[in-house]
Amino acid sequence: MIAVRSLWFMQKEFCIKYLIMQTISLSHLRNERRTLQAGTLLADKIKNIVTFSEVNRIGITSALILLQVTIAGFSVVLPPMAGMPLWMMAPGIFLVFLANGFSLAQMNMKWILGGFGLSILVNTFISLYAVYLLLN
Repeated sequence: MIAVRSLWFMQKEFCIKYLIMQTISLSHLRNERRTLQAGTLLADKIKNIVTFSEVNRIGITSALILLQVTIAGFSVVLPPMAGMPLWMMAPGIFLVFLANGFSLAQMNMKWILGGFGLSILVNTFISLYAVYLLLN
């Protein structure tokens, strides 16, 4: 009789724990759904780009290296032609090596994409400033 009563009590205790866990998991899903709805459109697009890039890591990285090295070549050639000091090329060169190091180390794609994006942006501005000085 005592064994039956303790078994009944254990079943009841298990049911209560199960209901509590169900409540916790449902509230977690509701909170997660709220945060997903509150996310910005830009953040969702960046997350989609990063997940797509994770699948196609080699192709994306090789295309970015080609684009980045081409733009970095302009930012190395044009400043001396415009009479700019050599230290103006240093940030662009540093970012090129940094982004290439990220890709060779196979870091997370968000770091690789960020490094390449920053490198391309800085080298583009250096090149455009050198072209502006050449034209004036």
